[in-house]
Amino acid sequence: MDPVRALDDSILVERHLFGLMDLDVAGTPSPWPRGPMPPELDVWVQANRIDLRSTGEDHEAAVRLEAWDAPPEPPRGDDWNEWTDDGETEVAFTSAEVQLWTLTSGPSGSALVLGPPAYIYGLRVFSRGHDVVAELTHDGSDIPDGTEQYVLQFRPLRPI
Repeated sequence: MDPVRALDDSILVERHLFGLMDLDVAGTPSPWPRGPMPPELDVWVQANRIDLRSTGEDHEAAVRLEAWDAPPEPPRGDDWNEWTDDGETEVAFTSAEVQLWTLTSGPSGSALVLGPPAYIYGLRVFSRGHDVVAELTHDGSDIPDGTEQYVLQFRPLRPI
């Protein structure tokens, strides 16, 4: 079963961070990138906003956003077992149209409608490429675009 809607994008990771935010910025109590991310978390959820911690300090990560109507399937491909399951959580979105954000350059030019507005969504995060990014960083080498990859899977759970 395939996601109902999907968006493949890339984002500039700066200082190990990038985010995703609802287009309803006014409905976000703490718009990106305001507020420090708790150091013990790799995925931090707030209303209308998700912060993600990356292994690499400054590089371009590949991100796939998927909108599902049912519980999502893990990412597919010949190397699906290389994906790390970073966990599952819930997030409230007022417009449910989301886009990626960088620390200094603002939002991505692309957005994805997840489903109905004013809903709480289940979020499942998968990632890979962390070891390669860490090794390249340790060696002082450049990190090729897309070395670190993320899949963020959303599905509507209930109205807010």
